[in-house]
Amino acid sequence: MNDIIQCRVEAVLIKVAALGLDPAKYLGKSLQSCQKDLQLLNQKYGLHICGEGGEYETLTLDCPLFRKRIKIEEMESVAHTKDPIAPVAYLKFNHLRLIDKEGAGKENDLQLRIRNIPVKKPAEFCLEELNSISDVTIDVHCQRGRFVNVENGEFSISIREDSGMLSIGGLVAESENDMLHTMDTLKEILEKRNYCCSSLVSVCLYIRDMAEYVHINEIYSRYFGLNPPVRVCVQSPIKSYALIEAVAFPHLPQKRVMHIQSISHWAPANIGPYSQCIEVKDLLFVSGQIGLIPGSMTLPTPANFASECRLSLRHCTRLLNAMDADINLTNAIQAVCFVCDEAHIGEAKSFWKDYGGEENVVTFVVVSCLPKNALVEWQIWAYRSWQSLHHRYQAVTSSTEKLAEIQTLHSQELTTLLCSIDEVSLNEEGFKKVWLALIDILGDCCTLRIYYRVDCDFSCWSQIRESIPKTISVTLVPVWNLDCGRAAVICGMKY
Repeated sequence: MNDIIQCRVEAVLIKVAALGLDPAKYLGKSLQSCQKDLQLLNQKYGLHICGEGGEYETLTLDCPLFRKRIKIEEMESVAHTKDPIAPVAYLKFNHLRLIDKEGAGKENDLQLRIRNIPVKKPAEFCLEELNSISDVTIDVHCQRGRFVNVENGEFSISIREDSGMLSIGGLVAESENDMLHTMDTLKEILEKRNYCCSSLVSVCLYIRDMAEYVHINEIYSRYFGLNPPVRVCVQSPIKSYALIEAVAFPHLPQKRVMHIQSISHWAPANIGPYSQCIEVKDLLFVSGQIGLIPGSMTLPTPANFASECRLSLRHCTRLLNAMDADINLTNAIQAVCFVCDEAHIGEAKSFWKDYGGEENVVTFVVVSCLPKNALVEWQIWAYRSWQSLHHRYQAVTSSTEKLAEIQTLHSQELTTLLCSIDEVSLNEEGFKKVWLALIDILGDCCTLRIYYRVDCDFSCWSQIRESIPKTISVTLVPVWNLDCGRAAVICGMKY
């Protein structure tokens, strides 16, 4: 409100519809003359000072953008509802006129008219985050030599009959020309089970080269309408063109979608064919967030990991808050932090804790490139009923050493886990033992995403693949590194 008034916006109330806003007193009054009363009504009744709850509407008669101003010559008040507590009324304008402004001949140039307006620059809306200083020297996007094959034709599907959650893992596009065929395959998988592309709520897209981001978006966007699924897109050391993991739910009345394309200072508009957040039942899926300055849609310059990390976490928090004021990063049940340099993982852990995140739900993954050459990207899955979840820690051991650690959150309807695997377990016997522990927790109908270090021998996977139930959706994602040099991290879920 102060910013509006200081920028010389002359607006009058033309409709009132709230407790305390008497039509006889407030219709036709300027925002400036009503400001103190609106602040008092906010304290007394919770009225939104700027009328964002529909408490009142305004008409702008003059502002520095206008060459002429509007003068009201004749108007009348019309009662819409004569409620004794919160009457609704509006102004009907019978005659309006445009009049010249003083000095209009000298100020035809827009730049002259706005030269003294105290408008904040986009960066001024996030000074706290931008003033954060990283202690680590940036050394990202370095050349890394090893790439691995991902098995084509081996996609897997899991569907939960109770919730209707459908997971598709390991869809591979071998080349640019094959991307369209892979998206057709995804569509066919959905339609065979009475789902469709609009049923998708979350897609993870791992691509060989971030330079293909725009072209992949052009193909990808053909399959979605107004409210596409949330998405994370990162560059992975794969020889194939792209690797896809997807989650869908049947059409439900409880589904809510946030899809914002307009630029504001609140949180970034989308930079691709994705929605910012989707809620299905008690689950909330947040698209991968990078540290953009919302008002300019640019990354901080010079590049600064601390600023980008705090901005991206602020975006995640605001998106969740917008879906429900009581939901924040404390509600996160699975989070993935993608960084381009393992040296930044320590800082990312600290910021995650500062923003209320629990350390037993987050995975730190090192990739070679992120959209817009960002330094960090956060992907969040949150749960509304997080108070009902119970935490459990389990160590998987052999007769001589620890093979893995499993962190589990579980309730009657939801189970999620993070399994950190040491390199010592990367043999058929050790990995089987870890695998049996996972299935004991999640059952034989679940969703698994396995991040594994590209320089590790992960042949143990192919040795046990045939014994894995066909009702488990699995996506294997090679990455450059993991937190604490782990060999692999498995993110699992059933709902």
